[in-house]
Amino acid sequence: MRTSYAELGQAEQLAALLERAKPLFSEIPKARTAKIVRTLIDHVAAVPGDTLALQEKLCVDCIAWADKEKRRYLRQRLQGRLAAILLQCGKYDEAIRGIEVLMREVKKLDDKQLLVELHLVESQIHHKVRE
Repeated sequence: MRTSYAELGQAEQLAALLERAKPLFSEIPKARTAKIVRTLIDHVAAVPGDTLALQEKLCVDCIAWADKEKRRYLRQRLQGRLAAILLQCGKYDEAIRGIEVLMREVKKLDDKQLLVELHLVESQIHHKVRE
């Protein structure tokens, strides 16, 4: 019987798993690493209850790690995710500042899919601010 930490509601164990797996990430391809990190953060989000603070902490930690390891693609995706999490937390000023900087960078790289995702989050932030 296979049961995951997410199904058991153990978000802290998922976060610890992500931290323990970081040394392994230098051994596997960057694209696989990005998928694993994003999937683990998705699983933390799937845990019932309020896990926004943990998701925010995980994103901030993983962004710092990705920046240190020069994994730009993963860092950009995580920064977009962080902006969405900040939106859910009601931290609109932080979210808009982070997304504006990221959008300038992504425009230069011409990553259309990420740019569309960022525009969507930005419009949601502006909508919430106007309410």
